[in-house]
Amino acid sequence: MTDTVFIVLLSAGTGLWCAIAAINNIMAWRESLAKTSDFMGMVPLEQAPAVDTVLLVRKVETQAAAHAALALILLLQLAAGTALLLGSAVVASGLSISALPPGGELIKLGYAVFCMLWLVFLLGTLWFAGWIKEPLLQLTQIALLLWGLAGYLVTALLA
Repeated sequence: MTDTVFIVLLSAGTGLWCAIAAINNIMAWRESLAKTSDFMGMVPLEQAPAVDTVLLVRKVETQAAAHAALALILLLQLAAGTALLLGSAVVASGLSISALPPGGELIKLGYAVFCMLWLVFLLGTLWFAGWIKEPLLQLTQIALLLWGLAGYLVTALLA
């Protein structure tokens, strides 16, 4: 019983976090797009004190690429949030819904997508050299990736 409550609270909380992040990106699409575009254009490296690095050749300055990147982020946030919240509801209710996989499997899927989201962020930060000006950004991304891995393992071991 306690294990079930813990899994439901952990996964529902993580799913809610994903849902709020997705809602924020939808509500503030232009601002999120501008930040994504600046990041992919490596604008922070050009701001004082400027960092002159060969990595600047990786700049991507097309709006289409920023739109695609933000759409991918939003898709992953929605997919992870939906799977985690739906899985939590199924586990909490104790129901078996024939059209859905078992709740624990939905939760594990949600955590897998959550981890994929943070791997995408880590790869983007590494590719666009975001770690040079924002070293804590990458540490935060690693912490959230570990959060997702821990949630997956807890669910796999206890569900």
